[in-house]
Amino acid sequence: MDISGPQQDLLMKLMSASSLRAKAIAGNVANQNTPGYKRQDVRFEEALLEQLNKANPDLQSVQVELIEDLESPARSDGNNVQIEDEVGAMRENLIRYQLYANI
Repeated sequence: MDISGPQQDLLMKLMSASSLRAKAIAGNVANQNTPGYKRQDVRFEEALLEQLNKANPDLQSVQVELIEDLESPARSDGNNVQIEDEVGAMRENLIRYQLYANI
């Protein structure tokens, strides 16, 4: 399979998003007991899907974005990291990255 041009650019963005997500998850796990810490997440696939659902998608405009999760419920100390969720996200992200690398 020969991937070049826009497909290669998209694949590189997918791998970049996965790599950044791994760093965010590692930071979340490291800060699971830090009072007031808000977990970090990466937004890319959702923005990509939004573009793909348009009549004339502009995939070049979709960017990898590190966001702070302000929606997840926080504990009494203000921290909203749930270690079980992070472990699940880590596994899912690993599968995605391996898929992208195999392509």
